[in-house]
Amino acid sequence: MLIKKQFPLMRRTIASFSFFLLASFAFMLFGCKNETTPSLFDPNYKGLPQPVIDSITPPGIALAAAQPLTVYGKNFSTTASYNLIYFNGVAGTVVSATTTQLVVASPVDTGAVAIKISVRGAPLFSTEFPYRLTTAIEAFGNFTPPTNGVAAVTPDSAGNIYFDLLATSSDNGIYIFTPNGTRAQFAPKTSGTSSWSSLKIGPDKYLYAAKGARALYRFTPTGGAAAALWVSVPNSNPPNTFSDIDFDLNKNLWTGAASGLYCFKPDKSFKITTFSSSVHAVRVFNGYLYFSALKDSSEKVFRATINGDTLGTIEEYFNISSAVGSGLTGQSMTFSSDGYLYIGTQAPFGLIVVAPNGSFTTPYSAYATMFGTQCNSICWGDGDKLYVSTFEGNLLIVHTQKHGAPYLGLN
Repeated sequence: MLIKKQFPLMRRTIASFSFFLLASFAFMLFGCKNETTPSLFDPNYKGLPQPVIDSITPPGIALAAAQPLTVYGKNFSTTASYNLIYFNGVAGTVVSATTTQLVVASPVDTGAVAIKISVRGAPLFSTEFPYRLTTAIEAFGNFTPPTNGVAAVTPDSAGNIYFDLLATSSDNGIYIFTPNGTRAQFAPKTSGTSSWSSLKIGPDKYLYAAKGARALYRFTPTGGAAAALWVSVPNSNPPNTFSDIDFDLNKNLWTGAASGLYCFKPDKSFKITTFSSSVHAVRVFNGYLYFSALKDSSEKVFRATINGDTLGTIEEYFNISSAVGSGLTGQSMTFSSDGYLYIGTQAPFGLIVVAPNGSFTTPYSAYATMFGTQCNSICWGDGDKLYVSTFEGNLLIVHTQKHGAPYLGLN
């Protein structure tokens, strides 16, 4: 009887507990606020406006990796790194930026390219802009150093390029490239000559040559014979060794040595302007003699006015060491017709280009591997072509979009 009386009570207790559980679950399910996870997508975010390319200078075509491009448009970032530019998908480099203008360095890739720009914060690229990049440097002449290479180079008034052919670092004669690329021998090899370091056509049509000795040589205008000694100077301490030559309007030949600058007249008499340094290259331009030399542990370009067979005050024109780096040599020099100085030097720069206002660029450094270890000899050819021979014996054509200043021995 006791069990029967307790059973209803137990049922009521179980029912009450079940109701408590259900009520607790309902409170947990519906009694708390339903908090959602924040989304990264904001349907109201519009982003920055799409960048637009209106035009590019130079128009239509530029030298790949050697000629800055200016992109005009709108909606660019004033922070250069926030703008990304692509040439057929290959990234270029934005050098400077405003909201309407980007200065850009292109990649080495050449041919027809589609240019587009992305700006950080803008969801859309610009529309593609058609353009063309052309190579700034090309190998020329099918040379295969060390058994078949080039040392010194120089032009004549007819557009031919004279060059010293090397065979395993030794002179193997003087050859000519005609303007259409035909190659022919001008003179046979000269006994005892490892290579010619400088060649120049003189006013008398002879081809003059230097080879890092205390003497200068020349080839007859018609060629066909080895070089003959033209003039030599006595031994000195430090020794006189002539590595580069150039002519002025008075038909005088200028060169440099450790003891100073030499002016040789057509009758072979000479005068020395004292300048204690190692002179590497010389070039006559606009009434001045320019020369590169190691002075006070720095490689510099100097200049002095030419007054007959003497020089005016020698002044520093450009400090290669402080501008670009120590250990570089002004191995060869020439000028464009508008006064830009081209200095052939070691890798990775290859060529330093100094503007008339003293500013400088190294526009061809992207082509460092083509220059080898050093530019040995440079000269202007036809059009905008600058011929460059390398230390290893390769011959390059560098496109400059400029024209060369005249070689006065040709006039």
